[in-house]
Amino acid sequence: MSLISIGECPVCRQGELIVVKDPAREMLLVICDDCESQWDSPENAVKGGPPLMDEAESLQDASYGDLENAGWSDLVEHLQHEEQAKRSIFQSGDR
Repeated sequence: MSLISIGECPVCRQGELIVVKDPAREMLLVICDDCESQWDSPENAVKGGPPLMDEAESLQDASYGDLENAGWSDLVEHLQHEEQAKRSIFQSGDR
């Protein structure tokens, strides 16, 4: 299964925001793969909302089916397209 990334972490500005599943709470979360900050929604993560204070453990990679079940699939797809556009603009500026 591939990781579902939605952009750059607003906290550390180094890590990728990854959608994960918290099986203990039966919910999806967004986590930074570098600083491990966590958010309860893609919007909060991307817009730099405050990370969760009560961080989850034993997380699993989320699947596209999980996104669909949680109602996150359209939003995540939109955020992925925005991130790709930012990266292509950044890369074209390096030339």
